Amino acid sequence: MVSKQLKILNQAGLHLRPAMLLSQTMAQFPAEATVHYHGKQLDAKSILSLMTGGIPGGAEVLLTCSGEEETAMLSAAEALIADRFGEM
Repeated sequence: MVSKQLKILNQAGLHLRPAMLLSQTMAQFPAEATVHYHGKQLDAKSILSLMTGGIPGGAEVLLTCSGEEETAMLSAAEALIADRFGEM
C-alpha cells in the first residue's frame, strides 16, 4: 500500500469533469484507490463517490493505492492533480 497527501490545485475542486478524469485514470489500474477527506473514504474509481465528497479547490486529501501497480497508479493521480485536471 502507498499513500500520499495531495492538494487539489484547481479552483473549483472535484466537480464533475475532474472527478471523471480522476476516476477514469484510476480505472486504468488493477489496484484499489481511496481518497480520504474529512473522515470520508471515497472510491477513487467512482465519479459519484468522488463528487459526493464535496472536495473544494485547495483541499488536502490523502490518496491511498493498494494492489498491483499501486505506485504507478499513485503517480498517475499525482500528475493529474498537479496539472490541475487541465484547468487553469
